Amino acid sequence: MTRELFRKALLSGLAAVLTVLATVLGVSYRRADPEALAHVYTFPGNGNTTHLHIDADITNGSRPCDPVDDTATVAVGAAHKVGVCIEDYVPNSIGSFELYIRYTGDPDATPPTTINIAPTLDCGSGTGDPGCLNANPNANDGDDPTGFKLGGGWACGCFGLPVCFPKGDDPRTPGLADALIVCYGAPLNNPDQDLSANPSLLATIEFTAVGAGTDTIDFGPIEANATSVLSPRPGGGVARCRTGVPEDQVGCFGATIHKVAAPAVGGIAELPARSGASADEAAASAEGSGMGGATYAVLAGGLAVVLLATVAGARYARRRWLR
Repeated sequence: MTRELFRKALLSGLAAVLTVLATVLGVSYRRADPEALAHVYTFPGNGNTTHLHIDADITNGSRPCDPVDDTATVAVGAAHKVGVCIEDYVPNSIGSFELYIRYTGDPDATPPTTINIAPTLDCGSGTGDPGCLNANPNANDGDDPTGFKLGGGWACGCFGLPVCFPKGDDPRTPGLADALIVCYGAPLNNPDQDLSANPSLLATIEFTAVGAGTDTIDFGPIEANATSVLSPRPGGGVARCRTGVPEDQVGCFGATIHKVAAPAVGGIAELPARSGASADEAAASAEGSGMGGATYAVLAGGLAVVLLATVAGARYARRRWLR
C-alpha cells in the first residue's frame, strides 16, 4: 500500500509539471501564432465577403498583407509603412481603385494634433515619376505574372491632373488627416490586371510618428468615404466602403498603431510597455514573436513550485514506505 502511495505521488507531480508546461507554452504559442490573432470580421448584411483592411505591419510574415496585422507598435521619430489590402476577391479583376485613408488628429490645428504624419511627395511630369506610382501613398504597381502586383501600364492621378495625385494629407479636406491615392490600369479598355494573390496589396502609405499615443488608421466614416475598387466582386461588382450603394458595400477595417517613446537603456533602444499591456506582451512587442521574459519567469516559477511539491510528496510517501 505504501509503495503504491509513493508511485501515485510521483505520477501526480509529473502530471502537474506537464499541466504547467502546456498552459504556459500554450498561451505563448497563441500569442506568437498569427492565425490565433486573426481578426473577427463583421460583413455587411448584403452577403459580400470581399473586404478591405489596413495591415499595420507590412514587414512581418511572407509579404505585406500576409498576415494582416490590426495593431503595431512603433517608436516616436521612426518611419513606418502600412498596407491597404483586399481579400476574398475575384483574381485578375482589379482595373482601378481610389483610397481615402484617415488617421488620427487635425493637421491644420495650431499646433497640429496629429501624432502621425504622411509626407506628400512630388510626382508627375518632370519628376522622374510621371505616373505617380512611387509617391506616398505608393501603388503596388508592376508587371507580375505571379499575381503579387497590380500589373504593368498603371498610373495614379486623374489622367494627369495634379488635383488627385497621391497625397499624404489631402489639402481639399481641411481639419482631417487623410491620405489619398487614385490609380487605374492602362489602356482603360484592356488594362493589365495581374493582381491575384489573396489577400493582396493595393498600396502602401508611409508615416512618421511625431508624438506618443494611440493612432487609428482606417477608412473613416463609411457613410461618406469614397474608397472604391473596380471590380473585384463576383459578377463584376464594385467594392465600396460607403453605404450609399448598399449592394456594393464591403467590409472596410482599420488598424491601431501605438506610438511610444524609445529611451536608450544600456545603449539599446527598448520600447516601453504600452498602456494596458502586460509585461510579456511588451516583451513580445520589443522582441517579436515568441515568449517574453515574463513568460519565462512564470514558467520557471510554476515549475519550481510544482517540483517542490513533487519532492515533498515523494519524501513523505517514501518515509511511509520505509516504516
